[in-house]
Amino acid sequence: MKQPTLNEKIIFGLKLKEFRKEKQMLLSDLARISGISVSYLNEIEKAKKYPRPEKIEQLATALDIPMADFISTELSAKYTPVADLLDSNFLHVLPLDVFGIDKVKIIEMVAEAPTRIGAFISTLVEMSRLHGQEAEHFYIGAMRTYQEMFNNYFEEIESAALQYLTSIGHAHDTETYLNFLKENYGINIQTGLLSKYSNLKNFRSVFKANTRELLLRENLHTSQINYLLLKETAYHFLNLQERSATDKLWRINSFEQVLNNFKAHYFASCILVPADSFLNDLKRFIEKENFDSTFIEAWINKYQVSPELLMHRFNLLPQYLGLDKIFFLRVVHSVSANTFEIDKELHLSRRHDPQANRLKEHYCRRALSVSVFKKLKESDKNLVVDVQRSVYFNSSNEYICLSVAQKYSDNPDKMISITAGLYLDEHSMSKLKFIHDSDIKRVVVNVTCERCSIADCQERAFDPTILIEKERRKKITKAIDDLLTL
Repeated sequence: MKQPTLNEKIIFGLKLKEFRKEKQMLLSDLARISGISVSYLNEIEKAKKYPRPEKIEQLATALDIPMADFISTELSAKYTPVADLLDSNFLHVLPLDVFGIDKVKIIEMVAEAPTRIGAFISTLVEMSRLHGQEAEHFYIGAMRTYQEMFNNYFEEIESAALQYLTSIGHAHDTETYLNFLKENYGINIQTGLLSKYSNLKNFRSVFKANTRELLLRENLHTSQINYLLLKETAYHFLNLQERSATDKLWRINSFEQVLNNFKAHYFASCILVPADSFLNDLKRFIEKENFDSTFIEAWINKYQVSPELLMHRFNLLPQYLGLDKIFFLRVVHSVSANTFEIDKELHLSRRHDPQANRLKEHYCRRALSVSVFKKLKESDKNLVVDVQRSVYFNSSNEYICLSVAQKYSDNPDKMISITAGLYLDEHSMSKLKFIHDSDIKRVVVNVTCERCSIADCQERAFDPTILIEKERRKKITKAIDDLLTL
């Protein structure tokens, strides 16, 4: 007998429960008649067990139901929403187990109220289809939520990184990382093959599991090589089975793949920017009376990492300094098209503004993550740092924002900015000594042009169309109300 699938277990459990209730039997009644224990019957109905053929026969006899009806995978008409849900990929796409949600429980909810809850879930499925939400979008969204749940701090990976550092004698050099990979996991580095594939020019590494080779793109910086070596080490050191073969996620098949990619990145970050060292750096930084942008540049040089990886280690702020109301944004700027897109975001403790907008609206040009590009264009450097106090229009929300903008080395049309924003309240303002620095500009900002009513905004890129539409609808509603009261 082949192993039943989860769907088969669910269907059988639902049918058993339906047949039992039709006969007005309690589990104890069915147990007495069938000779099968109450606990086992309960596990069948909850899709935890699938009975052997002889037990199915016992149940069919006890309930006076033909065997064919029992073993059929067809559900009655009232369970159509359940059948639709099982036939869809919805439950398989969502990593429910990571968040402690039992898939069977969802099915039970739908089964108890198939019309209402089934319609609700069907709506979610349809919305995702209409908005072109592929499985990978769900996975990446779930990953972001997972990070936010834990304030982007994962003690078990931090501990594993310390263990690794101890094993290599706290050495920080390419040769040490290479030797560890080769001696412990039999992995060799190859730098010639990847460049022969023109379609793979945007990838920095590919891991060939069959030959135990890590293929690296030629002409990478030492810092890039070190990161890739440590990320590869993480997969083996942390025993992460399901993974992407490429440095960038490509052909995402499961949430586990996305999760393990994040864990590998996190591990590499811990090695390159050790917690004890960087925490001391952060403390010195926030205790200065005046904002000093040279700190950021000095850290990038000290740890030999990208601005994005460095900003990732700001995850120590909630854990050790109690500064947890933080957002992180990565904005990609196309110079020729003059577009700005938030392609990565993380919100700790609450949902902050700005947020990624999938409606192709125009992000506020006053926001530091956007305005910093102007400073970069005017500079002869490849990297600039800027700071700003952002006050949200018609709101009490205010943030101290720190942005690092960088030119793409291999694409002159692209620039990126990495921004960390900290919500200003009594606690955070008491921690940041430089918050009262008079040189830090205080700027009124909004989320997008389409939703902004700031008059005479010199930076406006688009008309406030959403506000105009809201006002139009308000006038129509008032006219209807006035008419009805005549």
